[in-house]
Amino acid sequence: MAVTWLAEHHAVIDVNYLAKLADKLRGRDSARLGLILEAAQGFIGEDVFGEAVANCQPWEPPEPLFEVERTSPGMVRLAERSASVLSRKWGLWTQPIEELKHDAMRPSSWIAQNNPTFLLRSLLKNDVRSKVITALAEQGLSEVSETDLTRRAGCTRRAMHLALENLEAAGLIVRQRHGRSYAISLCQPRKPLLPVSR
Repeated sequence: MAVTWLAEHHAVIDVNYLAKLADKLRGRDSARLGLILEAAQGFIGEDVFGEAVANCQPWEPPEPLFEVERTSPGMVRLAERSASVLSRKWGLWTQPIEELKHDAMRPSSWIAQNNPTFLLRSLLKNDVRSKVITALAEQGLSEVSETDLTRRAGCTRRAMHLALENLEAAGLIVRQRHGRSYAISLCQPRKPLLPVSR
């Protein structure tokens, strides 16, 4: 399911931000992410997650991906025999993913209706405004400083100031002055930002 989601929605993912998150992972988590991202790239047909994959590390010593398969020597041997080449590379054995589960995924219109930030990030991909929305969503939608947002976005203060002015004018954020600085919050729309099909 994770590979399917990444293959379907890779165009809206901030790969630079994903790479930063990948760089913080260690152990099995790092290897799992590398395996998932490379598996998704195989279906996409492009090296879209290369920067993030480069920050992932294989797991040593190799073992089954799923904990249940690590419970007995027989299951370990079976997992190793049926492991894909890609899973062997990452040190977490699992069978190859032969097809995506498109029928099990919600359509983009449903996601946009239930998660308005998905729609915004889709429209503003790789824009400073998208990074602002992502950072605010992670902070529970409220009271993040302009300095913190600038650091997270990796942009200039001028670029951040312009992005915040634009988002405020669109009614997507609220800026409240606290002394010489602002606390920025993301507005939660009561309705979808755009009409979506049902």
